[in-house]
Amino acid sequence: MTTPRTILRSGNEKTFLSVLVLERLGDVMPIGVPLEALKPDVHEIYSDMGRFGIEHMDIRWRNILAAPAAQQSIRVVDFDRSRKLNHSHSQIESAFGSWVRTILDGLEEGYVVEPWD
Repeated sequence: MTTPRTILRSGNEKTFLSVLVLERLGDVMPIGVPLEALKPDVHEIYSDMGRFGIEHMDIRWRNILAAPAAQQSIRVVDFDRSRKLNHSHSQIESAFGSWVRTILDGLEEGYVVEPWD
């Protein structure tokens, strides 16, 4: 019997899983204002992904959204380039940590840092 689980596990081809999330996500993070209240949430989200071995691969301002009245104030979107790694949490965290700090510091200073600039 073929089930979604057996389809995902079968074959040597790369398998992709697409998920549509219908949730009001909010606006992009503000530019030129202090972000001290939001910084811990942004780092926590990327740290949580690192615990699961997920590397986002598209960390940028427009992919970090301020969620309206939610338990956690930030949402990360655009996972089309993300990948699952067999690295440790600390290895993944060290790879994204400095990049997240660079983006957030730039926003506070009034400019957007893009990965390919």
